[in-house]
Amino acid sequence: DTHTHHTQPTTATATTNTTTDTTTSTARTTRNACISYTIYMLYVFWYLVSALMLFAGLHVASFFVEGRSWAYLDACVSAVWEVRDLTPNLGVFWYIFTEVFERFRPLFVIVFQCHLLMYTVPLTMRMKNLPLPLACTFAAFVCLFQPYPTVTDFSLMLTLMLAHWPAVQECKFFTFMLSGACVGLAMFPVMASLWLDRNTGNANFAYNMQLAHHVFCSFLLAEWLKSVLVCERRDAATEFCQDIVRDVVAAMDAPQAETHAQICADRHTEEPKVAAH
Repeated sequence: DTHTHHTQPTTATATTNTTTDTTTSTARTTRNACISYTIYMLYVFWYLVSALMLFAGLHVASFFVEGRSWAYLDACVSAVWEVRDLTPNLGVFWYIFTEVFERFRPLFVIVFQCHLLMYTVPLTMRMKNLPLPLACTFAAFVCLFQPYPTVTDFSLMLTLMLAHWPAVQECKFFTFMLSGACVGLAMFPVMASLWLDRNTGNANFAYNMQLAHHVFCSFLLAEWLKSVLVCERRDAATEFCQDIVRDVVAAMDAPQAETHAQICADRHTEEPKVAAH
């Protein structure tokens, strides 16, 4: 009877301590999540403030450099938006806007300049847990679909992809797509020279090489993006399995911990009796 009388309070005490530890751990986790979210929002706020201050400073400096004139906005913003310069380049704008009728030009300008906005919401919702690959994806889209891309933009896009090496290793056709993009890039100046310098070709020569480069770059970006999502799913599955294993091990260790606590309590209870005898 004495053993039963001392065992029941010990078990209740162990259960109470376990519940208290669980509640404390949950509260600590919630507090840490709130602190992390607050720090993140402060970082975003100060980043936006810094970016706005930087752009405002650049505009003010340009205004004074141009002799207190806003004419630079027409050359740097309006001209790029309206695609006034149709010199052959690595973009798809110059050929399309050369062939299009003038009355349809505003429609094509809006479609070509604003179609990137349709990717922002779906990609942000799908990759909300991958902020760095999401930022690299948006930067790659801008490099690829701007009116006047250069070799530097292609190099930047490729560098952003290679920065995520596990995703590159997951790609099945990365080397093939990259080779096709490099071939189109290398052949573009040759075809442009045949058309503009030697007069032995036409605009389709240069545009076909540019289009090949653009298509291979698009497939390369799509393949890389798919690999990023595959790596994310694999990491999530691995973490899920690890959590299950931890829970199973904790459940197996819990009875042993309770038994050990009961034995220790019984020893502490018997020690005063031995001392009394």
